[in-house]
Amino acid sequence: MANKIKLADIFASKTQAKIIKFFVENSRQEYYQTELCVKLKESLGSVQYELERLVRVGFLNLNRTKTRTYYSLSSNFKLLKEFEAILKKVKKWIAVHFADPV
Repeated sequence: MANKIKLADIFASKTQAKIIKFFVENSRQEYYQTELCVKLKESLGSVQYELERLVRVGFLNLNRTKTRTYYSLSSNFKLLKEFEAILKKVKKWIAVHFADPV
């Protein structure tokens, strides 16, 4: 039997994998940090750290208002199509080999 592979196994951390997956699947909206913590069920510190890293590499855009900092997927990210393809392939593979989702 094949080993179970999750998206988190490919990326630097589980939180990073969750954020990338979330934004690829929800690319048309902005989200603020606390909202992402709740949706991803991750701590504020780990979400903040990964958001900063993903902004630095150009995966996410940053939009600051007086009260909140919003993040959105950068449509100009050079590897976006590849990330989308990887996510699609991983989901398809898991659907074939395992019952639970990524």
